[in-house]
Amino acid sequence: MKRFLAIATVCALTLLFGASSIPASASDAPQVFTINASATTLFTPDQITVHAGQPVELKLVGKDGVHEIASSELGIPSTLITPGSTKTVTFTPAKAGTYTLHCLIPCGPGHTKMAITIKVI
Repeated sequence: MKRFLAIATVCALTLLFGASSIPASASDAPQVFTINASATTLFTPDQITVHAGQPVELKLVGKDGVHEIASSELGIPSTLITPGSTKTVTFTPAKAGTYTLHCLIPCGPGHTKMAITIKVI
């Protein structure tokens, strides 16, 4: 009986304290990038490099003009970026490659150059 109680106590302590002492994996923490969206300065930065299988968080800050991005390949839903707003988009890229997200709303003279290149390694 004493042996059973000792084993039960060890199991209970392991469940109680063991799970909370396991460090979070580096791949659990999202890679965070702030991207400014402006009709005059375009997307800044316009290129980022991320890791496949690791969550990515984009903080899209609207400076001027109305912009929109989306990518079915990366799992980024249609996201409208308006002046003075910050939109947060989280996705986890599945495979390596280079993906280019273009602004989907004509926003000014630089619209055709307004793109974010996401390199997944």
